[in-house]
Amino acid sequence: MGFFHKRVLLFLRLSLGICFLWFGILKLFNSSTFLLSIHKAFPAIAQFQLFTFIIAIVEIAIGTAYITNKFVKIISFVMIFLTLVVSIPVFVSQGFDPRFPVLSVVGEDVLKNLILISGGLVLISEKEEKVIVIEKSPDTKPSKIN
Repeated sequence: MGFFHKRVLLFLRLSLGICFLWFGILKLFNSSTFLLSIHKAFPAIAQFQLFTFIIAIVEIAIGTAYITNKFVKIISFVMIFLTLVVSIPVFVSQGFDPRFPVLSVVGEDVLKNLILISGGLVLISEKEEKVIVIEKSPDTKPSKIN
């Protein structure tokens, strides 16, 4: 893996981490403008603050995992699942204004989530470098071949 490739993956991981950490903190303090869209898409669940709290905590965990480079592949699956579960109902219920194919502001935001999902897929598909260390035992003596 080349120098540039490693740096691009680092930038992708950190930028996803910052976004999700930020989104999660905003949701935790009910400051996210996207919460209104989520509540409109899930009216029965929106009554419970626990729903918003769970989304916020999961997004903070996603952001933290990306920033710290821990469990990146697993957290990428979680991120893709969460993004799809939240985005699809919002897009279907509020994605167009006044009708298809004209996107609403919410529809544009949800459509941008495809970029987040793509970033997660890149991180999932990235192969880890394996380092093989071969140590020679100090008490090993070369043998003679007769």
